[in-house]
Amino acid sequence: MKDLFDDLNKAVPNNGGTKASKWEILSKGMPLSHSALDAETDQCIAIEHIRNMSQENIAAQDNMRRLAREADYARETHKENEMLKNELRIMQTNLQRLDPNTSHVYGPYSQQLTQQGGPPPSAAVSLPPISHGAHQGPPPPSGYGNGQQPPGAMQGVEYGYGR
Repeated sequence: MKDLFDDLNKAVPNNGGTKASKWEILSKGMPLSHSALDAETDQCIAIEHIRNMSQENIAAQDNMRRLAREADYARETHKENEMLKNELRIMQTNLQRLDPNTSHVYGPYSQQLTQQGGPPPSAAVSLPPISHGAHQGPPPPSGYGNGQQPPGAMQGVEYGYGR
C-alpha cells in the first residue's frame, strides 16, 4: 500500500514534497483519476460512435445500390412508355385516315390524342394515298392460263341459300 501511495505521490504534482500526508496525496490524485476515467469513457464513446457510423455507412451503401437499381428500372420503363406512346400516336393516325368519321377513343391517352387533334407531326407516318377508283396495274393472276374465269366460278363470297 505504501508503494501505491509513493507512486501516486510521484504521479501528481505535489506542493508538499515527499512528506505529504496520505490525505493530501489522495486529494491531489482524485482529479487525476477522474480525468483518466473521463479519457477512457471518451474513448469508449468514440469507439461506439465509430461502430454506429460504420453500420450507418453499410446501410447507406445498400440503400444507394437499391436506389440505383430502381433508377435504372425507371429509366427503362420511361423509354418503353415513350415507345408505346409513339406507337399509339401512329395507330391513332392510321385509324383516323382509314375511318375518319368514327371517334377512336379507347382510353384516356387516345382521348387525349383526339382532343389534341391527332399526333404531333414528328410522329405522323406518311402512307400512300388510298385509291378508290379502278384497280391499276395487271389483273390479278388466276388459276387458268388464259386469264379468263370459267363460267360459274366463284367470285368473292357466295352463299348457297337456293339449294
